[in-house]
This record gives sequence, structure tokens and C-alpha cells, in this order.
Amino acid sequence: MRLATQKQIPLQDFVSELRKFPTPAFDHTREIVDFLQTTQVAPDTLAPYLNWDGQHYTRNLIDKTPLYELLAICWEVGQASSVHNHRDQNCWMAVPIGRLLVENYRVVFQKIEEGKCQLNPADTVEMNPTHPCAVDPLEPVHRVLNPREFNQRAVSLHVYSRPFAGGKSLITRPIHQTAFAPRGVSEFDASPAPHPISTASPSSQLLENPAPEGDAEPDGSRGFQARRAHSLPA
Repeated sequence: MRLATQKQIPLQDFVSELRKFPTPAFDHTREIVDFLQTTQVAPDTLAPYLNWDGQHYTRNLIDKTPLYELLAICWEVGQASSVHNHRDQNCWMAVPIGRLLVENYRVVFQKIEEGKCQLNPADTVEMNPTHPCAVDPLEPVHRVLNPREFNQRAVSLHVYSRPFAGGKSLITRPIHQTAFAPRGVSEFDASPAPHPISTASPSSQLLENPAPEGDAEPDGSRGFQARRAHSLPA
């Protein structure tokens, strides 16, 4: 990843700049990566979207258009996503607060009809305020984690091309989480009101499109109800 001079701008300005990108920019990863490398969100302007839960990370909707969704995800120390991809979507990530690891995997084989797959670790990338990244469209299976040795909270901004409509979660271990996750809200709306949800997911299973409205997200989190959310004014 090349070095770039970064500027720091308020969240509202960040969204305004993101909305200027044409449709083709979301069909590949380079343009949005370049934008994230040169543009940071001022951490204090994220405050209305930061909701924390001790048992699981939270997904907080900031903006949604026909081209993309922008989320802020809050990670307590030790929290991690399941191993997952984003079916036919591009995904870009930046970390304005703290730092996170992205563990990438190669798919050796998968049998969706049998719920089986085999993964091999590929590489691990650190994200921090000066190092954003994009999910590799050719090898999109990954997980995100905030290791205990980092010993600090973290916030990541995720841009998903096209509104999120489901994906695959390749569960590598049993998961049973109870979380208070924020409802999706737009900027300038009232503060998000958390609501309790619980889930249990089986281990060693590949789940395809498992999340109707209000259920678990494909990456294993509990999050906003996207179809009830509003986007920023045009």
C-alpha cells in the first residue's frame, strides 16, 4: 500500500465526498481505497454513532444510498467477527479510532449444499488510522478482530458496495452471543436506541444468506435493521 498524505474531515464532509463517486467507482476497489488513504474522519464527529456492548461488537448505520452503505462498527477489546465474505459486494474498511487486524483466508473447497468448507490462512493485515484496506474480491473470506494485546477499543468504518442483502458466514467455532445492538439511524436523527437480541449459531457450517430483517448479520454480528434505516439528505 502506497504512502499518502492524509487530511482529517468531519463525518458529514466525508459522507458528502463519498456520495460524489460515480457508479463505476464501486465496481472495483482502487478509487475508494485511494480516497480512504487520503481522507480520515475526525473521531469526535463519530460520537452519535458509537454504541458499545461488552458481549459483541455493534453495527451502526451512518448512510445508505443505492450505491453503498456506510457503517461504524464498535469493537471492545477481544471482540471479533466470524469468518465470512460479502457475497458479490466490494468492502472497504478504515479505522479512525484504535487499530484492528484482518485475517484473510483462502478457500480450499466448499460444498454449499452440504454446509462444508475448508479454509487455509492467507495473511494478516493491521488496520489503523493511517492504513485502511479493501477486501480482495478474488479472495474475500476474512474476519476482523480486536486482539486483547491491543488493549484498547476500536472503531472501524465499513463501506459496502450496493445495499447489504446477505452473504455467507463460514463459522469456525460455536457462537452464542447476546448483544444490545443499535437501530439504524441517519445523521441528524435522534440517538440510536439499543435493543436486546440473542442468537445461537452452529459450528463448522457455511451459512448462505442467513439474515432476514432483524436477525444476525452474515459476519456474525447483531446490528441495525437496514430496511428501516434512513440515509442522509440528498
